[in-house]
Amino acid sequence: MSNKKNAAALKPVDLARCQSERHRNFMQLGGHKVTRCMNKSVYVARENKPGADKLHGAMGLCQDCAKILVDQHGRDYATLFEIAPRLTIHEAKEILAIKGGADIYGLGNAAILRGMQRRGLAVNQQQKGSAHIPNVSIACALFTITEPMQAPKNGAKRQPYFGAIATAHGLKLARGVAKAEKAKG
Repeated sequence: MSNKKNAAALKPVDLARCQSERHRNFMQLGGHKVTRCMNKSVYVARENKPGADKLHGAMGLCQDCAKILVDQHGRDYATLFEIAPRLTIHEAKEILAIKGGADIYGLGNAAILRGMQRRGLAVNQQQKGSAHIPNVSIACALFTITEPMQAPKNGAKRQPYFGAIATAHGLKLARGVAKAEKAKG
């Protein structure tokens, strides 16, 4: 992902076509040839740790190449963000409920939003340094997880799990899902 030799050689993320390179077997006629995968990008993979160039590399990957990345480097190597996520009606309702920002008190609500976060659909600003992720990650995010906005100061009162704010992209996608569900019913 990140280029160790020259930071200027980093390529922009291609959201349309997978950027993984496939190598032909050296035993095949024609020698060792590198070709780019022809599949459509489904994920944006972003390195969790910067490379030797101190940059976080990112690239578009198809389903198959994303699986190979995880198999070869492990789950902690890169975060996968869905480019065009498919939302359930319950996920869409959660996003619409946090339109202007909200503290999350319900366990079911928290479970749905954290499940979406595991799929790479949220930016977590609770973790140190996570606010400085590349724009591609923020563009794919449907909501932002924050510290609770109005947590009670009294420890005896019910405390929220976290705060959450829907992004414009998340609201647009959630409204589309809600509209399609309404048209069905």
